[in-house]
Amino acid sequence: MTTENEVSNLVSDLTKINTVEEGFSPFLILNQEEDTARWESLQSDLGAAIQRNPPEFVDLGLKQLAHGISTQVVHTRARKLFLLLEELIKLGIVPARKVFDILLANEKLSPHNEFYWNGTFRLIYKIISDVDYKGVREIMKVCLEKARLLPNAYDLGLHLQVAALQKVMEKICDRKECLLPAYFVVNEIEKMYPENKNWPNWVCLQKAHLPFNNNGQLRNA
Repeated sequence: MTTENEVSNLVSDLTKINTVEEGFSPFLILNQEEDTARWESLQSDLGAAIQRNPPEFVDLGLKQLAHGISTQVVHTRARKLFLLLEELIKLGIVPARKVFDILLANEKLSPHNEFYWNGTFRLIYKIISDVDYKGVREIMKVCLEKARLLPNAYDLGLHLQVAALQKVMEKICDRKECLLPAYFVVNEIEKMYPENKNWPNWVCLQKAHLPFNNNGQLRNA
């Protein structure tokens, strides 16, 4: 296997779905023991491949992995792929910022792609504390942009998607987390949505905005 294909081929093995899985995914019961053993082997091989390959090949592999997750019809596998990314971050094999940037940049990140949207923002919520100040700042900007994809009016069918993004925004804005200076959070929200006009979804941003809006010292910090 050539160096440039190693990561890509392993990702392909992790994300590929055969025709039986695709056609019968709602009813499929996998051989748990066999699937777990295969999965653990692929995880181990991928982690080792990432560590010995140049960054450009790793980036291509992560983009391929994000695309594979976003197109999964077998949700148990998609869930495992998100857990795989989480594990790679926790082990220090890939930086959290790189993974988040790639997940957020995927063109299939849409509220209508429920599993990918929710999985992406849940992963960010869990690990964003490991990202540096500049990284959190850029992630917040992207979150504000993605919030525009949500309807202004409450839509029960998008409740989980709103909640996933809302939790990320609340964590970024939580003064106890100390992820960003208060003035920056307020300025960015008000720059994009001046005088609270045209907020993409009031639930997502109101709870994040009000703690700062009610504290003049923070707003003038």
